[in-house]
Amino acid sequence: MDRLTFIFSALRAASKSHKRFAFVPATTVTYRLLDKLYKDGLIYGYNKHSSTLLRICLKYNQFGSGLLRNLKKVSIPSNRVYLSYSQLTRLYKQNSYVLVSTSFGLLSLKDIRYKNLRLGGELVGILKSF
Repeated sequence: MDRLTFIFSALRAASKSHKRFAFVPATTVTYRLLDKLYKDGLIYGYNKHSSTLLRICLKYNQFGSGLLRNLKKVSIPSNRVYLSYSQLTRLYKQNSYVLVSTSFGLLSLKDIRYKNLRLGGELVGILKSF
């Protein structure tokens, strides 16, 4: 299992079971992903729990439903999914939070549209109906 898949499944499982915290391994990929989720308001924050673990404080909506409960990993090592900008804009119309790995780093579709980058990349994950 690759690292992002493990991180996504840990966040999804903790969110579905209404835990306040999720624990994931501390790697560079994890820091980049969590920075993105924090800046976009999907988690309260994260900090170092031990030398190898990060503790993530999860966020819930007013109904008690976890914001990350529908997080899905799309691109996997054996089947990478690359989309152009025009294909990504179709996902934007579906009211989904989309994470894309680009030459500028890990960006959400909202960032790509806001910065007028007009570029595509590898589709990392989708969060539906957040």
